[in-house]
Amino acid sequence: MVESTPPGEAYLLIRSYSPAPGIGIVRPLGRLEALTAPQLLEHLKFRLHDGPGRHVVLDLQDVAAVDSAGITALLAAHREAADGEIAFHITGADPLLLAAGLPVLPVSTEELVERLAHPRTLLTAG
Repeated sequence: MVESTPPGEAYLLIRSYSPAPGIGIVRPLGRLEALTAPQLLEHLKFRLHDGPGRHVVLDLQDVAAVDSAGITALLAAHREAADGEIAFHITGADPLLLAAGLPVLPVSTEELVERLAHPRTLLTAG
């Protein structure tokens, strides 16, 4: 059970797991803003460099808010993944993040994992 936090207070709990070989899931809970974005970025960098494989999925379904600092952190993680030739996917996010150039996919994390673990069809953002 997650303890409640007063409105407007910065908090972020990050869960991370590997549902299949070569796929790492990062699922934050809370607010992605100036005080919490560095925490998520550091966790994503770890996953991108020391994680279980070539796909890192960031599931934002439990993120209550994303501000400009959060978007900046997501863009930095996206660049880091591209530099390392690692596929970086975002699920469960507001489609408006697409405008920032982020790889937001219109599928659930579970559906994406199924497609990555058992490739049958090509999935693209947009």
